[in-house]
Amino acid sequence: MKNKVLKLSIAGTILCLAALSPVYASQFQPITSEKIEREGTRLTTTWEQSEKKEVVEQLYASWHKGINRLSNKEAATFNKDDFKLYFGFDILQHYTQYLSNTEQQSFHMAVNQAKKSYQKGDKAYGILISSNEKSAKMIWERNTGATHVAELVKYTDEKLGPLWKLSNEFDITE
Repeated sequence: MKNKVLKLSIAGTILCLAALSPVYASQFQPITSEKIEREGTRLTTTWEQSEKKEVVEQLYASWHKGINRLSNKEAATFNKDDFKLYFGFDILQHYTQYLSNTEQQSFHMAVNQAKKSYQKGDKAYGILISSNEKSAKMIWERNTGATHVAELVKYTDEKLGPLWKLSNEFDITE
């Protein structure tokens, strides 16, 4: 008798599981190529591409104003044609992803150290990378209208290889 009850309860459990499995399985959708494409686009869209056109234009105008100020202030040592301008928030996708892990980490640490100089109301930063990739300048407009410049330099550590550090910061008012 106990055997019969045990067999019936096992059979009932199996039937319940069989009946409920399509309901459970319907909660999951197969990954389609359209979904992969949509997800991939979201992951590779830069901040610059996702921001409003007016905001991007405003930031570039601000950075170019700052670059011109820097050219005037440091005419003997700074040539804007020797640098490439990157949208600051997108530096990983456009530049640092090609560096070694150690160099990439040191670059971001130097950037984060420079960002500590942000003041309430300051605009987003752009990053100028020199053509020889030995120096970089973060540039942003202060809420006062001044231009803030943070200079990063690359150096070589015997054990770790190329690393970046924040070397200098200053404001330019005109």
